Amino acid sequence: MVLTKNSAVSKITALPSESEDILWLQVSMTESSLLLGVVYAAPTLRSNDPLPPIWRILEEEIDQLLNRPEPSQVIIVGDFNARTAEEADFIEEDNVGRFLSDCSWYHEDQQLRRVSKDKKTNAYGQKLLDVCRNHGLRITNGRCGEDSAIGEFTFVGRQGYSVIDYTSLLLF
Repeated sequence: MVLTKNSAVSKITALPSESEDILWLQVSMTESSLLLGVVYAAPTLRSNDPLPPIWRILEEEIDQLLNRPEPSQVIIVGDFNARTAEEADFIEEDNVGRFLSDCSWYHEDQQLRRVSKDKKTNAYGQKLLDVCRNHGLRITNGRCGEDSAIGEFTFVGRQGYSVIDYTSLLLF
C-alpha cells in the first residue's frame, strides 16, 4: 500500500517487479522522473545459507530501469537485513579515468566518507555493497542529513543492535 496526496496520484506509477518483496514506483517530474525502489530482504536462518533470489532480481531490475531512454534518478530504501559496517560502497582507488580521459561516458568513483555504529558485516551486506558498486549507488546512512557522521543503529532489539535498514541513491 502506498499513501500519497491526492494531487500527486496522477504522477505516480507502480512498475512491475519479479519479486513481491520489491516495489518500484515511478514519480513523474517536469523534465525527468524519480524511480523509488522499496525492498524487503527476509533474513536467512543460517549464515551459510545461499543468497535468496531477491538479490539477483534487484540487480536485474536496476539494470533494466537504468537502461530506459528517459532520464531518471534512483532511490532505493528498505529493510535489507544487510550489515555493511563502514565498508566502501564505491570502487576504491578508481584511477582508470586517467587512461580514459577522452571518454565522456566514464566517471571515476568519488570517495564519500560514511560512518556506522555497526562494525559488523554479513553476506547480505557484502551483496548490498556489490549492488552499490555495480550501479553507482551510494548508501546515505551515516553520510547525509541528520545521520551524517553518526551512522545510528536502525535495529535495536533483544538480539542486539545493528544497521540493517538503508537508503541508497544514484549519483549524477
